[in-house]
Amino acid sequence: MDALRIIFMGSPEFALPSLKEISDTGHDIVAVYTQPPKPKDRGKKNKKTKVGTFAESQGFKVCNPISLKSEVVIKELKAANPDIIIVVAYGKILTHEILSIPKFGCINAHASILPRWRGAAPIQRAIMEGDTRTGVSIIKMEEGLDSGPIYSIREVPINESITCGELHDKLSILSATMIVETIDKISKTSIQPKIQSSMGITHAKKIKKYETQINWRKTASQISCQVRGLNPYPGAWFDCNGERIKVLKVKISNSLPSDKVGKIRLNSKGELLVTCGSDTVISLKCLQYSGKKPLNIDEFLRGRKFPLDTILSCPDIN
Repeated sequence: MDALRIIFMGSPEFALPSLKEISDTGHDIVAVYTQPPKPKDRGKKNKKTKVGTFAESQGFKVCNPISLKSEVVIKELKAANPDIIIVVAYGKILTHEILSIPKFGCINAHASILPRWRGAAPIQRAIMEGDTRTGVSIIKMEEGLDSGPIYSIREVPINESITCGELHDKLSILSATMIVETIDKISKTSIQPKIQSSMGITHAKKIKKYETQINWRKTASQISCQVRGLNPYPGAWFDCNGERIKVLKVKISNSLPSDKVGKIRLNSKGELLVTCGSDTVISLKCLQYSGKKPLNIDEFLRGRKFPLDTILSCPDIN
């Protein structure tokens, strides 16, 4: 078959490997749709998305409509006459009218083993819930949220030390490989996706602010999952004497708990320990004061006086 006419829709860094891989296949990328530039950092200057910046550097036509529902946008999409639309972390909902435009439909790479973790934050939720595996699902899109039939799934183990950032990068690269393989199969054969199971559906809702504060009443294992799932963004944290301290790395400890949940102490090995729920203990390995650089515990304790043997507060919720 001749080269397919492809429209790519994506925005953040997660989508970048997919666009790069597709651009090397010989297919015709007729347009790249990405989120509009938004104010970033302290200067509040408008910043283009990672996908938008790369697409412009490659000479692709870049479109960043505020909405996909306008008649002008729909006419542009129809005029492009795409064989297929590839969607990777675009950040906008595709209407029924748009889904019906391409000859082979709209294909999406989703960072979970569907139907588990449909929604906006599948990588974070998988780690925070203590899942031992996740993966990438390539689906044919329909109007429901990540509910379309599945072309392929590949699994990736979640070990006890991996962070959301590290897993994000692995799944991003895997998504690119799987997307290209799916495009190739669609262009050469009559591959058909399989209906997604209605069993085991969970939803990966966006992370809310209250979920980022550490609750020491939880077990050390649960807190470890929270810290890793929120690293690097938005970050898990605790309050100490009115100051917010971000926790970037922890380790579950075999040390004996102290008499109260939330009590922080330094042991003879120089480990900064906190007693957690169910008589478990966690060792804080890397911390960060607001606006400062991350510090390992030795550097952290040298930097300023830290109130040891005190009780860290627990939030009322989460």
